[in-house]
Amino acid sequence: MRKATQHTAEEFFPDKLTLPALRDAAADCHILFIGASENRQLTQILSRLRGLPVLTVSDIAGFCETGGAINLVVSDKRVSLEINPASAERARLQLSSRLLSLARIVRDDLKGTR
Repeated sequence: MRKATQHTAEEFFPDKLTLPALRDAAADCHILFIGASENRQLTQILSRLRGLPVLTVSDIAGFCETGGAINLVVSDKRVSLEINPASAERARLQLSSRLLSLARIVRDDLKGTR
């Protein structure tokens, strides 16, 4: 694994990452935060990442229902977690039972999709 200090900010935060390039860019990525600015492309982004061992995290409403793994929900100045265990399993990731116990579990309808 390469050290993060060997990379420039532009490598991690390009001005625009096209969807075709996303799968290649995510190959060295362990966690990908998908911001609200990508809400219109959310389904396409998650579809491109499907099957890759990448933990997807967002703060977009309905993120876990769409197939994302972890959603950060802000309510009354507190952050809570929504977790879609099936999404993590499809990405070949194992979430700790302790983390799952802190979250509201959410399901999607992407049964067995890889």
